[in-house]
Amino acid sequence: MDIIDRRPSFQKILIELSNNAKDILKEHGK
Repeated sequence: MDIIDRRPSFQKILIELSNNAKDILKEHGK
């Protein structure tokens, strides 16, 4: 049950991490 519930949230976490990585790269580019 927990695994099924975590799948959509896990995808959201991956998206948030990718967005955060982009922001970090932008700051390092400065």
